Amino acid sequence: MKNTNFSMILAHLKARKGSIEEDFIFLRLVVSNYPKAVNYFVGEYSAPILRYVVNRILYLRGNSEYADSFMQVLGDYYMFIAAPFDLLKHDEPKWHRLSLYKAEDQARLYTYVFKITSRHFLKNKKKYVDREKNMDELLEYMDYEALLGYDLSDEVWTEELDEVMSRVRKAFASLKERDKEVLHCLVMDKMHWSDTFEELRVYLDPLGPDKAWKSWSHEKKQAAIDEYWTSKEKQDAMSSLKNRAISHLAVRYNELKKEENGRK
Repeated sequence: MKNTNFSMILAHLKARKGSIEEDFIFLRLVVSNYPKAVNYFVGEYSAPILRYVVNRILYLRGNSEYADSFMQVLGDYYMFIAAPFDLLKHDEPKWHRLSLYKAEDQARLYTYVFKITSRHFLKNKKKYVDREKNMDELLEYMDYEALLGYDLSDEVWTEELDEVMSRVRKAFASLKERDKEVLHCLVMDKMHWSDTFEELRVYLDPLGPDKAWKSWSHEKKQAAIDEYWTSKEKQDAMSSLKNRAISHLAVRYNELKKEENGRK
């Protein structure tokens, strides 16, 4: 029965038709973590909203579903819209914000999701703007292969590029081992997240429900990952590690640049 109802509702949603009653049925399927409903909601249903966020609110580079900026926003969106998560008792999100939908003033579910998502990213816009500004120069010149000492004989090497790459190497050398390893695996070697998860999971420190996580041992937290985390949650965690490592590299790079300029 659930498959039949969802197939009909899905056809209406894709055609931008349907009714508020069907919105509530769709919402209940998502909140109950019905896989087909969740996949459609996080994917095709939400994609136009996230493109709007990337282009019109955050003004990030790359708005395709495969761009780093889009994937970063997608991960943040999922953590926002699907919260809270309870690793200790349940392996599925609670979708609290979705459950607050009441169709006030006959507003459709899509309009409600669009509004609360836009408000969330507007409120947190400074975080993304600062991150983009901080990384602009680094990303303009960055050749991650150079960090590994690969052959760059085909490069047109200029004095400016030499200064930039020297600064990049110094910045990389000053990073914590965690960030170095994350950059090696996920950026320089371009490994798929699933191929490097077991190697990098040691750097994950998941939060448990309420305040219980503070008393957890590292081993217990790692066991919770195995028992409760979905593949999507693991992928989001690897993406967060990658973004944090690149951000740390960018911060250190700009610190070195300021120090050099101060000596001139």
